[in-house]
Amino acid sequence: KSMATLISLATMQEKPVALMTLALTRAKMCELLATHSEPSLKDVGFTVGLFSALDALLDMTMEQVLENLPVSEQIQQALLHHEGLAGHLLDCILAY
Repeated sequence: KSMATLISLATMQEKPVALMTLALTRAKMCELLATHSEPSLKDVGFTVGLFSALDALLDMTMEQVLENLPVSEQIQQALLHHEGLAGHLLDCILAY
């Protein structure tokens, strides 16, 4: 429910379609990288990639975004500090 609300707010603010496309591309790239390195993290990778652009979509800091989302510590650490395997995947796609 919270995620749907955040995404709805982003679309109401008329953010560029390119930003939404970027979020979805990052999500798929993280998912694919996770599938090859640690298949059990496929869903985590997708989520981290997707959420990596929420700060820009919502004009909020990532800390503020994550306060409103019930996500795991693993996802929080990946998004805030690029820690863990999910954080490493995020680093890889951001460098691409």
